[in-house]
Amino acid sequence: MNLMEEQCVEDLADLLCNFLPGGGNSRTAFPLAAATVQSADSWVVGSKRPAIVHLLSAMLGLRWHGRGLGGAGVRADAPHRRAGAAANR
Repeated sequence: MNLMEEQCVEDLADLLCNFLPGGGNSRTAFPLAAATVQSADSWVVGSKRPAIVHLLSAMLGLRWHGRGLGGAGVRADAPHRRAGAAANR
């Protein structure tokens, strides 16, 4: 990841940290959410914020390198193009 992506992951982790518990809950928790999107192996046991950073970084890396999340591979600028295309509809 480049520096901008790393900073975005850190910022997202700050926002998400209070959204769900890190564990100890059998209905809603980050490990369950990770498992739901087939990324349970990217959730690391330990402190919640570093685990969120690791999960987001792993998912971003998979997406950018075409090894997951649909397997199609997405370039870093693709979300901007899609957003622009949607705005032009």
